[in-house]
Amino acid sequence: MQLLFWILFGALVGIIVNVKNPNPNSVLGTILLGIWGAVLGGFLAEVFFSEGVLGSIFSLIIALAGSALILVTQRAILKKVT
Repeated sequence: MQLLFWILFGALVGIIVNVKNPNPNSVLGTILLGIWGAVLGGFLAEVFFSEGVLGSIFSLIIALAGSALILVTQRAILKKVT
């Protein structure tokens, strides 16, 4: 259930990021990066805070932070390559 929650949050964040700041990925690519970031953020939050963070505003912030980290890293790598 937790994984599904982070996937849904990540998809939402990916859509928001793509609307706010379009990038070279397709919309689906941005959504997938958002999902990956949210799942990563959720995993790290559980490791560091050792308690459930689902269902709170904190969980949305974690999903946003994880997704932003992944998307910023991806854009930095693409800029170096090109």
